Amino acid sequence: AGDSTAQSYDSGDRPQAGWGEMLLSCLDPDTAVKTGHREDCPFEQEMQYETRHLIVDNCAAAGRSSKTFLEEGRLEDIRKHLKEGDTLLIQFGHNDAAASKAERFVPAEQFAGVLEAYVRAAKECKAVPVLLSSICLYPCSENEEGEKGAIAASLPRYAEEMRKLAERERIPYIDLGMVTGKWLKGLSETEAAGCYREDKVHLTAEGARRFAGLAAEELKKLRVHENAVKQA
Repeated sequence: AGDSTAQSYDSGDRPQAGWGEMLLSCLDPDTAVKTGHREDCPFEQEMQYETRHLIVDNCAAAGRSSKTFLEEGRLEDIRKHLKEGDTLLIQFGHNDAAASKAERFVPAEQFAGVLEAYVRAAKECKAVPVLLSSICLYPCSENEEGEKGAIAASLPRYAEEMRKLAERERIPYIDLGMVTGKWLKGLSETEAAGCYREDKVHLTAEGARRFAGLAAEELKKLRVHENAVKQA
């Protein structure tokens, strides 16, 4: 469950990509990946990726905040398919922080309250909810000004609210904003720029692959995906 930075895209949308569509190849790199749209899913951007060991059902959708994703029935679609031992990855923040878009906006102090619905859905299905903060925006002066600057400045607050919720619920939390930001600092300006589209927010295929690798490393540390491997 997430937004445009994680969504799957068609070949016609390239070079834009989302880290969710690259995740399975990073978690299970030595197995061929089958892909396809789940037939009973009413949301066209949904895409499943399957290997011999794991399935990633990427339901992330562009432009959605934790609130609008919920209002449109997207979490309910996920909930219908969650099984015991599954993992529900939950990443929101970018669109929640867009104060100029009232339909998306979720004030930071209300963020955890909305996310509780996702945590509850996973727990009711005996799945493991994992909260992930938003990925880092490309570090540049453009993302320090105007609306993008306001969103970038507020994302640490949303990440902190997410962290506190994970602590209260005793569930895993990955600060992907911190992880991706730290990784970007080790790149040259050219290399870092190559991870992002011209808007310096959305990812290229290269950026999506790299960020998916970082997310996979953090998930492997949590060991939450191993139950699924054992059951396969």
